[in-house]
Amino acid sequence: MVATDDLRTAPPSARPRRGRRTWTALVAAAATAALTIAPLTPTHAAPDEDLPPRVEERLAQDENLSHLGTPVNSQIGSPSITQEDNGRWMSYQVFKGVAGSEAPATFVAVDVETGETVQTCLLPDSEGVRNFDRSSDGKIYWATYYDFHLWQYDPATSTCNDLGDINPDETLDHAFGLTAGPDGTMFIGTYPDSRLHVYDPATDQIETIGTVHAPDGYIHGMSYDEASDSLIVATGAAAPTIWKIPNGGTDIDNKVLIADGTTVPGLDDTDFVQRLDVVADRIVALSSSRLLILDLDGKVEYWENTKNAMGYRVIPGPTETTFLYSANGGMLTLYDTATQEFTETGIDLDVYLSSGEVVDQDGTMMIQGTDASGVFTGNLETGEFTRHPIEFRQPTLIQKLFHGPDDSIWASGYMQGLAIVDPSGEQHGDTLNVGQYESAVVRDGKLYIAHYGNARVSVIDPETFDPADPSTVKLLFDGVAEGQDRPFGMAYNPDRDEIYVGSVAGYGKTQGGMAVYDPVTDEHTWLTDDLAVDQNVVSIAYNPVDQMVYIGTTLDGGLGSTPSDQTAGKLLVWDPETQEVVKEIDPIEGGREGISGLIVGDDGRVWGVAEEALFVYDPETGESTRTATVAGRYTEGTTYWAWAYLHHSAQDGMIYGTAGSRFFRIDPSTGESEQIGTGFGWSAVDDTGDVYLSSGADLYKYTVPQAVTGTDRDQKCLAVRSLQDGRQLDTSGLIRGEQSFYDKLTGRVADGKGPALEAAWCD
Repeated sequence: MVATDDLRTAPPSARPRRGRRTWTALVAAAATAALTIAPLTPTHAAPDEDLPPRVEERLAQDENLSHLGTPVNSQIGSPSITQEDNGRWMSYQVFKGVAGSEAPATFVAVDVETGETVQTCLLPDSEGVRNFDRSSDGKIYWATYYDFHLWQYDPATSTCNDLGDINPDETLDHAFGLTAGPDGTMFIGTYPDSRLHVYDPATDQIETIGTVHAPDGYIHGMSYDEASDSLIVATGAAAPTIWKIPNGGTDIDNKVLIADGTTVPGLDDTDFVQRLDVVADRIVALSSSRLLILDLDGKVEYWENTKNAMGYRVIPGPTETTFLYSANGGMLTLYDTATQEFTETGIDLDVYLSSGEVVDQDGTMMIQGTDASGVFTGNLETGEFTRHPIEFRQPTLIQKLFHGPDDSIWASGYMQGLAIVDPSGEQHGDTLNVGQYESAVVRDGKLYIAHYGNARVSVIDPETFDPADPSTVKLLFDGVAEGQDRPFGMAYNPDRDEIYVGSVAGYGKTQGGMAVYDPVTDEHTWLTDDLAVDQNVVSIAYNPVDQMVYIGTTLDGGLGSTPSDQTAGKLLVWDPETQEVVKEIDPIEGGREGISGLIVGDDGRVWGVAEEALFVYDPETGESTRTATVAGRYTEGTTYWAWAYLHHSAQDGMIYGTAGSRFFRIDPSTGESEQIGTGFGWSAVDDTGDVYLSSGADLYKYTVPQAVTGTDRDQKCLAVRSLQDGRQLDTSGLIRGEQSFYDKLTGRVADGKGPALEAAWCD
């Protein structure tokens, strides 16, 4: 995960659009079999199928690599719009995919009353969408990542239009906020620098209005107030603030602060105002699942310190003084500004509301809507509703790989998803469609797993795990009170029966930490500046030889944070008995920004990666030695968290690892490394010692060769059985004649003579 710290602001000038493209998106329902819609279970490319060029490129690097398909297939939808077009209620949204692949981000139109997919439009260079809105002239807009384009869908012509770069003057301009303005315009709020832009369809140009609030990097919630001709904008990261920008939302020099932590006590305890709507003459916002209701001048009407709301939007209710939202848990709830009363409608969605409209249908107030599970039609008077799931899933990027109980391998997805891998690639497990899981350990046959968003830690029992039921992933604790967010490091200490969870701080914060969890008592303790001030934990390893815990830290905190005056990440030696750091080490001379990939050898030496450098630390001598270069240096001005992963292989005794897209092998006897391939991200190793590797949404397996040391009967038996299991032979330690023998043996096994040879040489 990377993020820029470049703080330039483009001048407020209109720019011609670049790279405009148009697609006709209409697809007849009868032809849905031809749509780019992935099945609910993962895909696998059989050996006789044509493989995409990116896969062929990876496989060509080493004969021991095989492609296992795309194990994580998630349904990650953007915010949506529900509206009536040509007498038909439609739901529009974009589902996340993999940019540049056969399944990129995809615009999908669904019939609300039937759940039928009516239209799709591929967004070839896009991975996903963070926000989505309808303009005053009825067109649909969204902004994509990581190509940073603005798109438009015209229901009248059923076409998707790529309007080009949001900001050609900036390499990165992440659009987190999007809202309709007057006269068909569309406002775009971006990270970094809380930049505000506006698209005008009359000129087909985007104008950069400027920075709303420099201390905050993000714009999330935005909404236009027609009565005052003002744009209400929420910025956040350092501290949430809400602003009113007059004169059509473009007069940024005369913006007015209408809400912050001083006027809304407790708002500073959150990072963002994620959602904001002007409805029923109120500003209705959502901050960390807390509902905030303000009048148009910022006076608080409702705000409580409890998680009482969720969803992407609030929508106008059946009268001018009411609006509807999904309460925490999914109950569709009505609020009346005239009486300041809340009323449950009886429509219990059990998930969050994404969008909807209230309509008078023959005298009955109905809602046509989209939620996290699909599309629905509800009766606001009786509470009855019908729902149709949106059957659209496709491969998503592999976020991490974990070694689980009973020698299982698990793959997590970005921004959500978790699936059990089939080592053959034939039939991966179905995908759990929640959670961005970052680290895991095994204890007592269960998988303890940590996920992004308040550093949440859960436990999975493989015996009861059901990917269709998120409740089978039991939440144990989180780090929200301590400001923790991204739990990249975990380790298990069997001597004390403790689990350690290391985390990077939340948005705008620099102080990471580590939790110590007792699974017997279900109690935990967070350590933050007790470990190291303004450091963030990205790697942890327990050393059974000296019974110390080794912690790797990075300087990079949460996104939107101001760098501290620290100069290098550290290797910390922590005593679990006293819960104190007993030693702080710079494993590489001159220091490096981050220390990751920690593992412990059988001899008690600790291996790790400091940016580009592989090192080994000897606890007996207290010395750290740089042994090899395995990656590149960090790029200045870029945030790095998880970086390197190292693993011991039981197959050949080597260490295998990934860092900076490189896959390599390390000889622990010498510390020397050898690069095997490039283009790989995360890695894990099974009990046999074979390595699993991610590359985008694709999963690969590196089958570690079997070393043979001679041509005696036992070695011949070992060779035959290995070849029959699909494992290549490593004959590098043999003389030429012996190598020639095994070359011929490999051919004979390939010709089907393996069973006979096994009978001859194996008892």
